[in-house]
Amino acid sequence: MNPLQKRYADETTEAYTEQIAALLTDTGVSASAGPVQIDLTDRNVIAFYERVGYRYSTHKTRSSAAAIEYLKMRVYYAEQRVSERASELLDGGFGTRQEAAAAVGLQSTLREHVRCGLMGWDEFQKRCVAGTEFVWCPIVEVAEAEAEAVFDFTTESDNHSFFANSIVSHNCPAETPEGQACGLVKNLALMAHVTVGVNSSPIREFLNEWSMESLAEVEATSVANATKVFLNGDWVGVHRNPDELVRCMLEARRRADITFETSIVRDIRERELRIHTDAGRVCRPLLIVD
Repeated sequence: MNPLQKRYADETTEAYTEQIAALLTDTGVSASAGPVQIDLTDRNVIAFYERVGYRYSTHKTRSSAAAIEYLKMRVYYAEQRVSERASELLDGGFGTRQEAAAAVGLQSTLREHVRCGLMGWDEFQKRCVAGTEFVWCPIVEVAEAEAEAVFDFTTESDNHSFFANSIVSHNCPAETPEGQACGLVKNLALMAHVTVGVNSSPIREFLNEWSMESLAEVEATSVANATKVFLNGDWVGVHRNPDELVRCMLEARRRADITFETSIVRDIRERELRIHTDAGRVCRPLLIVD
């Protein structure tokens, strides 16, 4: 790389990091460029986790869940102290908001808050964390959300960058035929179609004829060694020979004995056979090569 190319690359990288920092700021996450750094305050870390997150890493999502819930609890305790004690002082005519906050032991930054009654991290792990999969969280409030109308919308951004499943993507809407709606308009392929849904009773009868055991017949101890059969999301039974069942169903679909809109998916690792005949699935024609 010659000096001119290196200078251009450095300037481009610097501009891109500034765009990422601006994008994070637009989503409510405080950040600074060169290199991009996230402000490690409680609220900011929570905002980054919820709005950016780790969509392509379930391990990181699970391992971070307990820490995020603990930060939420710290924020909750801080808000309670501000809303209760500081409000009482303000209502009683006690000075300014800053003076009232100082009187109850609150500093200007959330990290320095004095948290009354808040359990420590070790105690939180013992009481609220179950292994690596579950975190027990108290329900503070149950409220009905108001219905919101959905309208067509466009994107407007000076940096042409956006988050797509936790990954920073970059495009220039001015250079695409779709303009600002680029990526928001989904086009259906020429030969694809959306299923309208058919009655699932013939499929259930077919499964019963081909030795599917209903849940009422099978013992709970033997389910682990069988393949679970799901029909439109409902667990309808188990089967001991899924290879033969899938082969027969594929042949029946090719002969039009069952509707061609029937989706047949076998998950060998999870020991599941998922069959769908419902509406709303996007299908496409395929050539059969055996």
